[in-house]
Amino acid sequence: MKGNIRIVFFLCIGLLICVLIGQGGWLYKTRKMEINRFRQEAGDRLGDSFKEFLDEEWMTRKVPFSYGLKEDKKTFVYGDSCRVREITLSFVDQFREMGRAVFYDYLYEQHNFDVFQLDSLYRKISEQKGTNK
Repeated sequence: MKGNIRIVFFLCIGLLICVLIGQGGWLYKTRKMEINRFRQEAGDRLGDSFKEFLDEEWMTRKVPFSYGLKEDKKTFVYGDSCRVREITLSFVDQFREMGRAVFYDYLYEQHNFDVFQLDSLYRKISEQKGTNK
């Protein structure tokens, strides 16, 4: 009888250890998924706030910078009063994103990039989406 109790005891301990290991693995994977989801959402919010920032800067700031398409609808032209550059686009759909990219480069080169305004836009978008962190 003592041998049977001992076998049941070790079996219960073994099963308990297996359950704990399974829960630990599940918790680790869940944590990893939540971190990835948070990073994705934070990246999306930052991208949205960055696009809004560039659009707002473009509309409100008086800078000698412009961009557009040539008549062939494939050559993207941008620059300020000192220099003009050209890029050939594969698709016309790239126009808006390319415009944002070159305007960001221009602001960065001129040391006019306002990180605090971008931070306030990021916080505003985070509050709208329901996350404050």
